[in-house]
Amino acid sequence: MSEFPIAQLRREFKQLSTRVAGSPVIYLDNAATTQKPRCVIDALSRCYQQSYANVHRSSHALSRAATSSFEQARTIVAEAINAKPNEVIWTKGTTESINLVARTFGDAILGAGDEIVISQIEHHANIVPWQQLAQRKGLKVRFARCQSNGELDIAHFESLINKHTKLVALHHVSNVTGQILPVDRIIESAKSVGAKVLLDGAQAIAHLEIDVERLGCDFYVFSGHKAYGPTGIGVLWARYELLEQMPPFLGGGEMISVVDEKGFEVQPPPLKFEPGTPPWPEAVALGAAFEWLEKQRAKGAMAYEHGLFEYARNKLATLPQLRLFGCDHDNVGVISMSADASAADIAAYLDTQGIALRSGAHCAQPLMAALGVEGLVRVSLAVYNTTEEIDALVEALQRFFELSVESKPLEEVDLSFSGSTTERFAKLMSLGQQLNPSSPELRSSDNLVRGCETNVWLSVDGRSKTLSFEGDADSTVMRGLIWVMQHWLSGKTANELAKVDIDDFLSDLGVGQFITPTRRRGASAMIAHLQAGMRAGR
Repeated sequence: MSEFPIAQLRREFKQLSTRVAGSPVIYLDNAATTQKPRCVIDALSRCYQQSYANVHRSSHALSRAATSSFEQARTIVAEAINAKPNEVIWTKGTTESINLVARTFGDAILGAGDEIVISQIEHHANIVPWQQLAQRKGLKVRFARCQSNGELDIAHFESLINKHTKLVALHHVSNVTGQILPVDRIIESAKSVGAKVLLDGAQAIAHLEIDVERLGCDFYVFSGHKAYGPTGIGVLWARYELLEQMPPFLGGGEMISVVDEKGFEVQPPPLKFEPGTPPWPEAVALGAAFEWLEKQRAKGAMAYEHGLFEYARNKLATLPQLRLFGCDHDNVGVISMSADASAADIAAYLDTQGIALRSGAHCAQPLMAALGVEGLVRVSLAVYNTTEEIDALVEALQRFFELSVESKPLEEVDLSFSGSTTERFAKLMSLGQQLNPSSPELRSSDNLVRGCETNVWLSVDGRSKTLSFEGDADSTVMRGLIWVMQHWLSGKTANELAKVDIDDFLSDLGVGQFITPTRRRGASAMIAHLQAGMRAGR
């Protein structure tokens, strides 16, 4: 790793100097989206400042320049994945690309009785469109199971492929475990029965060299923003003969060659699937990202990333409180982990230490259900991360697990939440540890609050004219919030409770930083649940 010019590379990412909690941010949420190098931002800026016009329409100089840049970007991306430019369709991202295939190839070519094979480990974007297609067409979606470590059970996947299989859709790389799937083997099985194959390359595109011809798949999809490019631009690659068979996804300008009162004729691919004014500056910036990425790979970026992953895996394995998922095989730099503590609590604490990563279901609820967990903490690496950042992460996790505050009698607890961010977080955790619900029936489906990031249960005493309630949660932070809500809200009338503004409430307490946007919506749902409970008890 020492030979890779990491210090020089990091200077290209201004965002990495942003200070959080008094230090430069440690950004480990790269599977969600990557930061952008200066050349990508500059390319986007040049399009808007120097040559902005509509593409493929006007004949003036600005439009010609814009169109040339736009189509050159298509060529850059095509060459990067060893494809032909007319097989590259611009989309908004991976999700739209998969939906496009489902709504065109799926609707036009698949029929009742056909089967689609996917897996439990897929992102929702590679599940829901096929379930919708199955509802429309009478298809069957079959799910291959995962193993106990979150990796795909390849043998089970292959066993589901049969003469009825018309499409196989799966990750190239898992967004939860980082596992690089043996797609060559699965594609061979699919081809043996004549099935088409779609690969979700969202997590692969920034880390692997992609050759669609060598892979032998029929569709390959990815988003630009996960590969150092801008948001709002993605790619669907498909074999040209399939694109010719597929009907248009949307109708409008540019995708047609002739329109009259009797009907219309469509352009050949790729324009057939690109109606309206495209986000061409974003496409140009994505081309710049691919050129930048190629330069980094020439300097040894892939070996550097692999070494960084091995370092992170070994360091995290020293923490006995953690269970790591998906680290047993080839990996692009994604490590998910669980602990006795709530994943959301761990992520919230790390945020107070200036470490950005993700917790939750990661748009993979079937996988979470199969693993028997509510959510996982995910560390996802990029080429600009360092071993020093990994060390800081491990040290912060150690502090979290050692975190304890002496419990005090309730009347002695200072609810001002003063002190440092860490002290305030520790106090909220301490209060959560003190919460002792007395009712064994509290954790029932009737008391479950819908809309919370973690499971929260609230039970209102309907016999009281003022608010009296019990609560519990899987998250210690949310248990602490319940404790505070009991202290501040108990005894209020229904009219008084209706006037409570959750944002003001959290801000006044000084705990808003620990309540994620999802948890904030959950806190609002908790207030609504209490209000409904009081109304029902009248």
